[in-house]
Amino acid sequence: MKPDKPLPLPPEFTDVDTYVDSLLHFGTSCTLLRTLCGGIHINDFFNRDPDLYTQVLPQEWREYFKSVEIFELLDLLMREDLETFQTQRSERESESKESYEIGNGARSEPPQSLIRYIKDVRRHLLNRDFKPNTSNRKMDRKIAVGMNVKKVHEVENFSHYVDGLTSTINANSEHKITHLVDFGAGVNYLGRALASQPYNRNIIAIESRAHVVEGAKKMDVLAKISEKTVVMRNKKEWRKMEEAEALNGTSPAGKETPLKPSMSLGANASITPTDRDLVHKEKTKRTPDESSIQTIRAKLELPKNGQGTIQYVEHLIKKSNLEEVIDQIVSPPILSDPPTIPNSLSKAQEPGLMVISLHSCGNLLHHGIRTLTANPSVRAVALVGCCYNLMTERLNPPTYKIPFLREHPRLEKTSNIGDADGFPMSTRFLEYRHKILKPIQGTGGAYETPSSHTSPTTTSTTCCPDTDADADTPSPDDDHETGIRLNITARMMAVQAPQNWTPTDSSSFFTRHFYRALLQRLFLDNGILDPPPSHGTRPPGKTAPIIIGTLRKSCYASFVTYVRGVVGKLSQPQPQASLEGEQISETGRLLQQKINILTDAEIQDYVTRFAERKKELSVIWSLMAFSAGVVEAMVLVDRWTFLREQEGVVEAWVEPVFEYGLSPRNLVIVGIKG
Repeated sequence: MKPDKPLPLPPEFTDVDTYVDSLLHFGTSCTLLRTLCGGIHINDFFNRDPDLYTQVLPQEWREYFKSVEIFELLDLLMREDLETFQTQRSERESESKESYEIGNGARSEPPQSLIRYIKDVRRHLLNRDFKPNTSNRKMDRKIAVGMNVKKVHEVENFSHYVDGLTSTINANSEHKITHLVDFGAGVNYLGRALASQPYNRNIIAIESRAHVVEGAKKMDVLAKISEKTVVMRNKKEWRKMEEAEALNGTSPAGKETPLKPSMSLGANASITPTDRDLVHKEKTKRTPDESSIQTIRAKLELPKNGQGTIQYVEHLIKKSNLEEVIDQIVSPPILSDPPTIPNSLSKAQEPGLMVISLHSCGNLLHHGIRTLTANPSVRAVALVGCCYNLMTERLNPPTYKIPFLREHPRLEKTSNIGDADGFPMSTRFLEYRHKILKPIQGTGGAYETPSSHTSPTTTSTTCCPDTDADADTPSPDDDHETGIRLNITARMMAVQAPQNWTPTDSSSFFTRHFYRALLQRLFLDNGILDPPPSHGTRPPGKTAPIIIGTLRKSCYASFVTYVRGVVGKLSQPQPQASLEGEQISETGRLLQQKINILTDAEIQDYVTRFAERKKELSVIWSLMAFSAGVVEAMVLVDRWTFLREQEGVVEAWVEPVFEYGLSPRNLVIVGIKG
């Protein structure tokens, strides 16, 4: 079950320690990488003079990008065999050619420095190749109710993986896994599959939102693993009682309002619902207020088509201590005929838990990992994370500042917060010392591979300065800093999946980014935003960031419809806690006064003026997304390193469990205690 190597290493590495050293060195010593990963914000693309494109990228790169289409660039970044360029270059030099053949056409040769940068990034990206399981087990169509193709693929493969991991642990350890704890279960797709045939596992589904728990139970009914609760009553007597109560203005004495049948505990349920279960919860996607959430007693579901169980626990996961959850775990009844009576369920004796999660957002995965050391009953974890942008930062200040670039207001607000539960988790990443990088001067310096961590012989450049072999040792001139920092822009880019971009998809979101950057320039020209600094000579803009959010698809038909859609959305009256009722926000009033008065022709003129630079924006965005694969690798390696550092954890590894093309966040982190 355990892979040959604890990390899915790139082809150039065979030793995990060598890879981690190289990853940390490259991630902290290359200014170009750090600039593309968190140093620039795409919204500011048209708001600078000189512009970001010429400030950041080397001249020879910009000349090359003029000669290729954007999808040719994406192929070069992620798919083409770079080793062929040296051979082709030698052949062309002998024939005095200046282009190279790909397919049936000829293109300009990419600069050697660009090829070096692509190689440097690629060699630090974790291997995402997935080897499908060879079994013919397919999930029952009833269990797959509500799932799309992506979710079916994820649940089918991960449930098979978790079942195999559980069996392996139970076969090789005296500490058996008796229950699987689904961290942030949602509507319990994964738990439902694992509790049913052919796995028949005991599931503890933890979810903080009551209406989501109720929805999960409803789906249990639709999936035919639980039955509707049938309330038997004498209708005539019930109506008489209701009429009498209505006349008296009282509620039924000693009566409990039954749950809706579709939200019941199932025909075999044997725990009485608590009062809180009977209260209608407002259906909102927002995280519930911590003060209003308590741990709600587990409810046991016995799937009809298997021997597994499902226990739902309404619990807000704030830290890694699962004591309140473990206290609610009950032992499944021994199957008998007649069925077990309700009072026969008892608290589980010394349960052995494995915490699992299918795409835990942000810090939730950190909490899941820490359960392994915070709870004696937790014997293993197997977690798949996502949404790195929702992680918090442990170090303060967390944002690596490129001096010539503006500090985007939203980054300033979200970054200046230290959180002990945030990134990085491991002591290695937390205490890693490295040189403070100097900014790119002028207009994009030449790129050179950062000097080797063990052999610092490469010539220093303005793009990637030399780094000493003892980079993690303080120097007398105090030009070092401690710890790895990844700001929210870097983490947000890390969730991109450029390998999956199709021509249609990329054209659509390149246009959306183009419109958003144009809108920022429109705001700047009309006094909605303060002007950005130039080469770090001015302080950051003081204007609060304007969050657009989602718009109707029709708003992206043209830039004019986009601007009108934004103004219309932000000008909507907002509810106010005052006698004045709903009022338009300050931003909405500004937009009505300064943007709404613009004619369609004046708005469309921005597209005409900046049309030629749309490709430049697309190039920058592509380079950012490609480079951010290194950021994702750092996040995942930090989590693995944390497990490796913990006393009592005997095994820890990372490996792919899905097809990257269907589910890009496809790496599971596994930790096992002795």
